[in-house]
Amino acid sequence: MSYESLYEFWMFQFTAIALGAWSSTFVHELGHALAFWACRVRVRSIETGVGPSFTLRICGVRWVFGLNPLAGFCKPGAVRKNAKWDYKRSIFVSAAGPVLEGLIGLLIIVGGVMFCSFETNLLLWSGAMFYILGAIVNLIPMGENDGASIRDDLRELMQTKQSKEVAV
Repeated sequence: MSYESLYEFWMFQFTAIALGAWSSTFVHELGHALAFWACRVRVRSIETGVGPSFTLRICGVRWVFGLNPLAGFCKPGAVRKNAKWDYKRSIFVSAAGPVLEGLIGLLIIVGGVMFCSFETNLLLWSGAMFYILGAIVNLIPMGENDGASIRDDLRELMQTKQSKEVAV
């Protein structure tokens, strides 16, 4: 294998991993945004990636696409009229990102099984696993991720129910 072909191979691998990570983060944050919209909460911005970025404004939402794909967030706005916010909705929004990310990973696997062979689309399979593992890791309660947010909201929800039972 020549130096040029080895270089092309590794550049392709690096590009594929970066695009997989970026698209996984984008789908994850889009899941949070869809959940906010379902709860009648405006979304101010969806940011995928950090570092050097470019910004678009579409339908009143600021979309920021950064170079480093390992971070992102969905920034909510004000809760719309006739909409209430509680711990159940917070859990729903926190879980929506990893759930959508995992579902897309499963759809990639199903599509790969139906239309492709494993040998020809190793990149497809590794991309699907990137999505699924990203969803699983994000649901593990550690640091400031979605799993920790769900854990904290469940704890508050249980304490609220217990205090209501004691009051009755």
